[in-house]
Amino acid sequence: MLKNKERYKAIPFTEEEDELILDKFYADSNPNWCHFASKTYTLTEDNVANLGQFIIERLEEDGLLSIYRKVNEAV
Repeated sequence: MLKNKERYKAIPFTEEEDELILDKFYADSNPNWCHFASKTYTLTEDNVANLGQFIIERLEEDGLLSIYRKVNEAV
């Protein structure tokens, strides 16, 4: 995945997905790992109490799951 990062620029991401993709992914030269997309969340006690459901909902609603699926298909 990290040997030819430029191929991911051809994936048709939505505007919302594109906002989550990190520009530094293409510049990072670490051959072992690099974050492709990121989203920061502020958790409440209720979120922590229902963490599994919170994660599932956020992955689906925020576009991270669709980004993962598109990248996975391109590999």
